[in-house]
Amino acid sequence: MTTLSVQLYSLRDHLTDTLEPTLDRIAEAGANEVEPFGVEKWAATLAAPLQARNLPATSSHGGLLADLEGAVAGAKQLGTKHLFVPSSDRDRWTEAAYVADLAGQLNELAAKLAPEGISVGYHNHEFEFAAKIDGEVAYDVFAAQLDDAVKLELDTYWARVGGSDPVDVLAQYGDKITHLHVKDGPLVRGEANVVLGQGQMDLDSLLSASQDKIWVVEFDSCDGDVVQATVDSLRYLQER
Repeated sequence: MTTLSVQLYSLRDHLTDTLEPTLDRIAEAGANEVEPFGVEKWAATLAAPLQARNLPATSSHGGLLADLEGAVAGAKQLGTKHLFVPSSDRDRWTEAAYVADLAGQLNELAAKLAPEGISVGYHNHEFEFAAKIDGEVAYDVFAAQLDDAVKLELDTYWARVGGSDPVDVLAQYGDKITHLHVKDGPLVRGEANVVLGQGQMDLDSLLSASQDKIWVVEFDSCDGDVVQATVDSLRYLQER
């Protein structure tokens, strides 16, 4: 069965007073691991509760471009093996020079962190797919400049909002994509996500095409109980 993870950004309002019962609920619902955000900030808080529940954080989001030392220290504390840059400057993805510089920075980081046993990757939003550079999708311009060592975490929902079919993106990039953010909703930026299977995403095609990837449940926002929505989404994936 595909490894199931939860991006803890979904549960950001539950990481202090209700951290441990929240982790218990997602573990009971079938999460095999979690994906912290801001690993440089949250590693110390998460390390012991995750270990106690056998919930590894093999992937994390971290501020590699702003606080490399802190991100690497947090990743090591949690045993993270895949460290993803979570975003970049959405207003500059029509600029070829900016995209090339970002790719170059990731290439350098990947080479630097490989001896530490940490791979470097990038997580997208919708703007990388919506933007064009010389008529080409900016995400493709970016990916073409990445070394093989740099991995991709495909946020399938944002790719779809940006105008690309995530199944096609999976076929194009193959093993370069190691993790998927799996979410559902109305496919409109700014609107809340919903439990998997209750929105507009073609999840059957997506999940069939990605059995070899790690599926990471995420809610950017949720109108109801986000913990219950996460639990329900994990159970949906367990049936696939």
